[in-house]
Amino acid sequence: MAAATRTNAILAIVLAALVTSGSWVAYTRLSDRAEIICGEGQELVDGECVVADDSDNPLNGESGTHSQSDCTVSEVWRDEECQPMQAPSNLSYGDNELTFMPGQTLHGGISPSFSGDAPDQWMATPSLPEGMTLDNASGEIFGRPVDEMTPQNHTIIASNHAGSTTVNLTISSQPLPPIFQLEDPSIMLILGVEVDLEPPGFQSGSADTWSAEPPLPVGLTLGADGGIDGTPVAMGVTTHTIHGANWAGAWTQNLTITIVEQSPSGAFYQGNPFVFRLGNDVDLQPMIASGGNPTSWAIFPAVPEGLVFNTSTGQISGIPTVLYEETIHVVWANNSGGSN
Repeated sequence: MAAATRTNAILAIVLAALVTSGSWVAYTRLSDRAEIICGEGQELVDGECVVADDSDNPLNGESGTHSQSDCTVSEVWRDEECQPMQAPSNLSYGDNELTFMPGQTLHGGISPSFSGDAPDQWMATPSLPEGMTLDNASGEIFGRPVDEMTPQNHTIIASNHAGSTTVNLTISSQPLPPIFQLEDPSIMLILGVEVDLEPPGFQSGSADTWSAEPPLPVGLTLGADGGIDGTPVAMGVTTHTIHGANWAGAWTQNLTITIVEQSPSGAFYQGNPFVFRLGNDVDLQPMIASGGNPTSWAIFPAVPEGLVFNTSTGQISGIPTVLYEETIHVVWANNSGGSN
């Protein structure tokens, strides 16, 4: 009798525990293999009573998640429940090209747009140019390049626990377009004499490339800095358009080049000073010590009566017919390079 009473007490305690947990179990007999009977809205799975998978089940949800803190790292809180996280996609920064003009700065950051759930990690490869930063939490881009730079591609990678997405972003920083002024838009060079002319002066910007149209005269070269050097080998007058450019723009200016022969130097008449006799023939040929050949000659004052001065050759010839007191005459030898 005492043993039966003790068994009934143990059974009562077990039943009380099951009722408290929301399940009850009926034992049809006291033995080592008790039959388990689940309550309403429950089903037996692997020897345990669990809430039945039924949308109409009033107990369904009581065993689910009830707050955002219950979501795993691969879930998000949506529609009042934890749902599988979606990988980001369709990442964009507008037209995905950032071109900075001289003096331009960003007021605030450039924000990305995307589909799916928010990325929690951002990175750029290669790294953004000096002066620009990528917010690792939001994906916003701040700043501007410190230096001028031609367009460069950067891949922005956004990821969360469900996956990742990328977008190619092109960044450039334009220089100021060039504006320059030639030191002299009309220059005179001497045939056979080497020259090294200064580059143009810039009012703004700079030039990376230079060209001349038509090409400069033979013997002359337009340098990488816009300067002209070389040795002209042919006389003439030519006009050229000098073109200086960078990738932001271009500037042009016309240049006229005149190439002349070296001016005559050291013209003289052998035997000077001269004493002529009336009635005697005179034939004087000029000499040039250096420089180019004269193309014309002049004399002042004019030679005495009976003598002739040849303006093409500088020759003085003839027969003096009148007395003529000592007089100093100046003779000029001329060519395209000047006079002497």
